[in-house]
Amino acid sequence: MAPDSSAADVPAPSVPEPAQGARDKVRLHFRKDGSLRWLSHHDLMRTFQRILRRAALPVRTTQGFHPHPRLVFALSLPLGVVGRAEVVEIELREPLSVEELMERMRRQARGPADRGHERHWGPVP
Repeated sequence: MAPDSSAADVPAPSVPEPAQGARDKVRLHFRKDGSLRWLSHHDLMRTFQRILRRAALPVRTTQGFHPHPRLVFALSLPLGVVGRAEVVEIELREPLSVEELMERMRRQARGPADRGHERHWGPVP
């Protein structure tokens, strides 16, 4: 029996093209302790969104009717639990130095900006 030539003519599935825009990401390590431990995961997300918006950072947003900043939190903690090494990843539209990003966010956050060596800013490997 001869091989079916129609099977060879079927194109391989194509990989979708990534969305336009830069893919610069920054990973932030932070602590969620003290009175912040009573902040729910949803409220923490809204707080980060508000800080990013007020700092006028070039954050990539989701597509659709209600665009949101592209934030990824590693884990969501239950209410009242202290997080000593929390991680958030922020996706940017354009390159921005880590120092500039950190300074602009610090100006918008209330309270002490640094609590020691737990906080780290840098490009995501």
